[in-house]
Amino acid sequence: MGWLLYTDGLISSEIIENRQIMAIVGFISQSKVLAVCLRQTRLNWSNDYIATRLEGTGEMRNGQEATRILVNRVRAMGFNAEAAEWCFEYDQDGVKKHEAFLPSVLELGHIFYNHEVINASLQALDAELLDGWYLSSCSHSFHCVWQSRMSNGDVHYRGKNLREGERALVRPVLDITSLSLKKEDNTFDTPKEILPGMYVYADVSGNTPKSSGYGGCGKCQRL
Repeated sequence: MGWLLYTDGLISSEIIENRQIMAIVGFISQSKVLAVCLRQTRLNWSNDYIATRLEGTGEMRNGQEATRILVNRVRAMGFNAEAAEWCFEYDQDGVKKHEAFLPSVLELGHIFYNHEVINASLQALDAELLDGWYLSSCSHSFHCVWQSRMSNGDVHYRGKNLREGERALVRPVLDITSLSLKKEDNTFDTPKEILPGMYVYADVSGNTPKSSGYGGCGKCQRL
């Protein structure tokens, strides 16, 4: 975790000149690989108090699907879902529109588990660190939404429409599970398979980044 994701598909532990970094790898499991984008903002979940339950989408687990359905639904209704829409339209640092999404509360739990190594990479890039309360794509009730705190992993629900000084942070995430990684000849040696069909390259010393084997945040699984 904490590796740098470049726009050409390369993942490296090194900052490489003349290549654009788009995100930081933040979570790896047998079925999903997530990368955290470099920028964040503070927004309400919905100024319109959208009270939608995304039945059948696995919204507590799958932020990408929940974001897409939520954005399409509120736009068709003439309402707003500011946090999800900002992530959906995010196009910074080489990320293309509609690639990023608002993570689910479970995905935020996964990211929290690795937030220290993610923050070390963000700090090296002079990017905003993961710190504070973050909105998820998961609605709790008509008035509230699930949030996760990066300092200690707490999960709680708060209002969807708060005053400016009370709003939580919004951090877009990418699902790069199907990404075909590329080899940088001057940096890497032997490819190591970390998921079926997905490789990273060990550095010349033979050290290979290891997956944490993390299975999820206990708090999130109980929701």
